[in-house]
This record gives sequence, structure tokens and C-alpha cells, in this order.
Amino acid sequence: MQHCEKDTLALLALGEPAASAEDDRHLTGCEHCQSQLAAMRAVVTASRQITPADRPVSPPPAVWDRITTELGIQPPQQTDSPTEPTQAPPVVALAERRASSWTRRAVVLTAAAAAIGVLAGVVGVGIVQSRESPASVVTATTELKPLSVAEASGSASLNSSSAGETLTVQISGLRQVPHGFYEVWLADAQTKKMISVGVLDPGNHGSFDVPVGLDLTEFRVVDVSLETFDGNPLHSAISVVRGIFPA
Repeated sequence: MQHCEKDTLALLALGEPAASAEDDRHLTGCEHCQSQLAAMRAVVTASRQITPADRPVSPPPAVWDRITTELGIQPPQQTDSPTEPTQAPPVVALAERRASSWTRRAVVLTAAAAAIGVLAGVVGVGIVQSRESPASVVTATTELKPLSVAEASGSASLNSSSAGETLTVQISGLRQVPHGFYEVWLADAQTKKMISVGVLDPGNHGSFDVPVGLDLTEFRVVDVSLETFDGNPLHSAISVVRGIFPA
């Protein structure tokens, strides 16, 4: 079986209309490619929520001192004698280079794949830092009631800390969908304006950073939708559960 190119999946995760008709047909029935696309979309969604406060910082010198002590590594001794110039490495002749004509699409695909890799690294750093974040306080809770799936139900809570607001969602009664995924949104009371905050994990649970500056007195509705792998970042209009935080 010929799977979709990873570059194509990366573009779809970024919201680009990159899939051919053949790719669309393959995605409809291939759980492997669907899983890869869902993982890339989760990375893109999480990365778009990163704020300047999430950027990694250099550890203090004391951290490196403890590491070298524990590993028994002696720090280099400082000397007053001038160091000898470092000899430049020899130039190695490259093998015959294959001429290639890069099309605009190839450049875009390469950039998209690189972007996914960079975003994954940034999100990884954010996850590590979040484990060290200060304790949060629950500021609001709501029951998530079923809409299109009668047996589905759950709860959502808003948690506040010095690092910002976090939305936590837990749902039961949702069936696994091999051709789609469940996405979490914050919306206004009329559900005319909606902001995606992330994708539920396979256990139908998720904890999401609320975008900095989002007015939670306006965006009080928590909506979970069933989405398909169609490359469209908009709400599918298929809501499975919904709840509203008190004013």
C-alpha cells in the first residue's frame, strides 16, 4: 500500500489544500495516515497557543555545576598561555552532485515538513515546562451535555495560575472514529464566534492553554465537535457535547 507523503500530511496539518484526489481517497480508508495527520494537527494546534512566556530559558550556572559534580566531570582549567589556532578541517571533495530543478511545490513541502519538526520541538519544551508550572486554582466548571451523541457526557473546568488560564475537558461515551477526531472549541453564547483550543486525546481527555487575551466572559461556551480529515480548519457543524460556564 502506498501511503500519503509526509510532506503532504504536513501541509494538510498546516491547513494547506495539498491533497490530490488520490490522497483524499487514500486518507478515507487508511488508519495509519489518519493517525499521522491527527498527530501533526495536534502539534500545530498546540504550537499556535504558545506564548513568549513558554520560550525556553538557559538554566542557571548552579545546574551545570551539579551535573558535572554528579557525573564526575572536571571543568576545564583556565590557563594564561595563548591557545594555538585551531587547524581548519580539510576540504573534502563532494561526490558528483545530481542536478535538480526544485519546483515551488517542492520548496513549500520541504518548508512545511521543517515547520512541523520545529513546532514539535517547541511543544516538547512547553510540555516539560508545564510540569514545573505553579499550582492552579479551578475558577469555573460546567457539565457537558450530549447533542448529536446521546450517550456522551462529560465536564469541563477552567483553571487559573500565574502562567495563565487552562481548559480541562473529560468526556465519556464517545466512540472511536477511524476517519476523524474530536476537537475542542471555546465560543460565544450564540456560537457565532468560535476558537479552537485543541484535539482530544484517544482517551477523550484534554488539557489546553487558553489563548492569552481571550475574553472568557464572552467565550463561555465549551463545544466538542466531530471533525474529519478534510484539511478544513473550520468547525464541522457536528457538535457532540456542549456546556457553558456561568457568567
